[in-house]
Amino acid sequence: MQSRLAALALVAAAAAACSDDDTQLVWRGEHITYVAEPSTGFELCGGQIAFGDRLMTALSNTWGSDGVPDSVELELRLQGTESLAGRASRGFAWAGRQSSVRHELGHIVTIETSGSSSAVFGEGIAELMAPHGLLEYYLPPLPPEEFVYLQRPEFSAAEYYDGAKLISFFIRRNGLAAVRDAYEKVGPGSTPAEIDEAFITAFGEDVFDAFDEFEAQQPCLVPLWQCNSAVVPAMELPFALDLDPHRCQDADIPGFTTPNSELWYPEYIGVLRLEEPRQLRYVLDNAFLNRLQCQDTCTPLPEELLEPWPVDTLSSELGSAQETGYGDFTRKTLPGEHYFELRPLDPQLPFSVRITDEGPAPD
Repeated sequence: MQSRLAALALVAAAAAACSDDDTQLVWRGEHITYVAEPSTGFELCGGQIAFGDRLMTALSNTWGSDGVPDSVELELRLQGTESLAGRASRGFAWAGRQSSVRHELGHIVTIETSGSSSAVFGEGIAELMAPHGLLEYYLPPLPPEEFVYLQRPEFSAAEYYDGAKLISFFIRRNGLAAVRDAYEKVGPGSTPAEIDEAFITAFGEDVFDAFDEFEAQQPCLVPLWQCNSAVVPAMELPFALDLDPHRCQDADIPGFTTPNSELWYPEYIGVLRLEEPRQLRYVLDNAFLNRLQCQDTCTPLPEELLEPWPVDTLSSELGSAQETGYGDFTRKTLPGEHYFELRPLDPQLPFSVRITDEGPAPD
């Protein structure tokens, strides 16, 4: 954690940037302005403004944008609609839950530079820029022909994951520039024939041959910013986090808090580097943990390593711990960099996480 003085300085800056004129709450960063109705009770955690600006820069650089959008407005809502958790257009987005914020910012970056695309490209890329979970990316996808041609009203949460898996496949196989080229060749109302033509032009082969290759490979997630040291701070062991969701002023804590919704929360994001396989002990209290290995995320993993990693809930072998977010367990963790997301299971209650190094992992 950063020093208390640094945290207090950031809180003071955020307070100066926030205004409440009884009609709207406003928090201004360099690239993003957050707004909310006063009745929502929203507050920004101490690290959100700086993290959001770093993220916008990283997403823009990743997508190949000419500069970073500097007048983005993001409206915070207590909940979404029956069918939408958020929506983005050029320079503006709203989000009805925390997990939609980065997704909608991803949309803003791609729309600002390249306009809107078909559902599989638009939603697949936004989901890849801001994945809601990690376990889903290692589950077998639907056959691509079942989701590639869907229009946006038909594109459900399951298709978001599968679209991101397909985009990951083409990024690894053809590069992000080719994916952006395909994105820009189609629009929201493109026909199946037009989508096929975009695939062929951008990726250079029959679309169904590419689909067959995709289905034959290990599904995976390609990190686009999660392991970028310019965005995500380094973690050190032993690691300890104790946080009251309604007192999240520390400069290392992005996120949002409100007493009026279970869909918003503070979170900790960090990257841990290990030089060799280690036995790490995890102690969770009302905590929800995501972990992603930054290297070789598409390599088929030994079965014993798929439980519980990468996961967004605890392993089923922990019984009630999977449901409650309380547990004490030790896992072999491979060398390299590992991206962590930590947040409360119940956003209205304090949560804590302990990670300690228990020594070299056995062969």
